[in-house]
Amino acid sequence: MGDEIEQSIPGKKRCRVCLCSDMEIVYKAPLMPLGAQVVEPEDKFKPELFYPLHYAICHQCSTFQSIELVPDRLMRSENMNVSATSKAVIERDYEVFLEIQRSYNLDSQSFVVEIGGSDGVFLQYFLDKRIPVLNIEPVQEVAEMARGKGIECAIEFLNEELASKIVSDRGKADLVVAKQVLEHVPDLGGFMKSCALMLSENGTIMMEVPYVKDLIDGNFYDLIAHLRIYHFSLTSLDRLFSQHDLRIKEVIHYESLGGGVRFYAGWRDGVKVSESVRSLLLEEEKWGVNRPQYYNCKLRRGIQLRADLLRVIESIKREGKRIVGFGAGIKSSGLLNYCGLDGRYIDYLVDSAEHVQGKLMPGVRLPIYSPERIDDSVDYVLMLAWLHQEEIIDLLKPFTDNGGKIVIPTPEVRTYPGNKQEVAK
Repeated sequence: MGDEIEQSIPGKKRCRVCLCSDMEIVYKAPLMPLGAQVVEPEDKFKPELFYPLHYAICHQCSTFQSIELVPDRLMRSENMNVSATSKAVIERDYEVFLEIQRSYNLDSQSFVVEIGGSDGVFLQYFLDKRIPVLNIEPVQEVAEMARGKGIECAIEFLNEELASKIVSDRGKADLVVAKQVLEHVPDLGGFMKSCALMLSENGTIMMEVPYVKDLIDGNFYDLIAHLRIYHFSLTSLDRLFSQHDLRIKEVIHYESLGGGVRFYAGWRDGVKVSESVRSLLLEEEKWGVNRPQYYNCKLRRGIQLRADLLRVIESIKREGKRIVGFGAGIKSSGLLNYCGLDGRYIDYLVDSAEHVQGKLMPGVRLPIYSPERIDDSVDYVLMLAWLHQEEIIDLLKPFTDNGGKIVIPTPEVRTYPGNKQEVAK
């Protein structure tokens, strides 16, 4: 409780990476609901909590982060709703598995631990090669899905006690994996200590995180969520790992699924830093990773992006057309609430995930149905799951062949079929 109170007092903001108080707020988003907590229909008229989103840069470690006023216990409940199993994710996971095997050639004598391994899609590739694995997955229902594939699971959040138990029971890991996890962890210090405890002398840590420059330059709406506490650059990651006697040795900047960086790290004394790391660090220094002015300037585009989308939606509604939204995840909630797109503009939402169907979107309280709900009465679909837009466009081909159009809100407002100029007129 004490830490939550201190974080709420103006002037008492501390970096959650290095605990430095030399922070500068560079952007303030509107009050937002917790995006993953869909509302039950019977609670439609009950109030819900909204929290601020203040973004700051730490002058000491250069980490761009939200100044969280949301209690950690609620952030954990947000994390428990995350599980990505789309076709694009599965295909890219296999490519990453092949990349790891080319570099490290793990075998039946190796041991792989994945933190937040969801239903085991990634670990399945290792298991198929008879490589021992362990999935640290705190969500019981999701972990049971992994167990159904023969994957051993520890059903709890990673901490030092669990890490010590794993080492005692199974030995140290040759590969520790955390994909799209690090940016959600409230206690980064404890998390990194736990990873280090599990890592063997010659072991490797592989992580993937969204890349702050991708978000700042193009994927603005991906920032508008409480779920991600940090938005990492390689500079901030390098400083974080150095605090735990670790060093990043290789980095790969990828553009698929919204973009991000995948990096490999090991114990400081045994690591040879690659050119990929050195060159990206130099590039970040040039564009100003540690300068608040960079973030201030770039984040202003969110105001214009919101205005462009509202102009398009209002024009469609003036023509008496019907619009539904495709996607009911955290990113969808962020865009809808940031732009104020409630029932005055959007008729309803659709999503393929059965666990959200029949519920209401937080904040805007739009009903969520199956994609089959889209019929001839719908004129436009607002693409709210833009990271998977290619799959969704294929799914909606009968709709577009029949004259329907899809509004894609980012990185610029445009329609499919059509173009940006046609919509924004």
